[in-house]
Amino acid sequence: MVGYDYKEFDNMINTWCKVDDICDALEELTYNYTRSLDVAYADQFKEDIAFIEFLLKAFKILKKQKDKNNQ
Repeated sequence: MVGYDYKEFDNMINTWCKVDDICDALEELTYNYTRSLDVAYADQFKEDIAFIEFLLKAFKILKKQKDKNNQ
């Protein structure tokens, strides 16, 4: 297992961009991507959307943590 250093990522989420904004952007990206879907790229689309959903779930978990800490 690799021991990644997430300091820069953590710094970005805590200072540069809000988790709420990242979630909104990923949801908007998914919507925009869906509207521009070309049937020839259906398999790639499925893989891309699966990755976006993975990221969105992770950032929503962070958002819940932030919301819980702000209560």
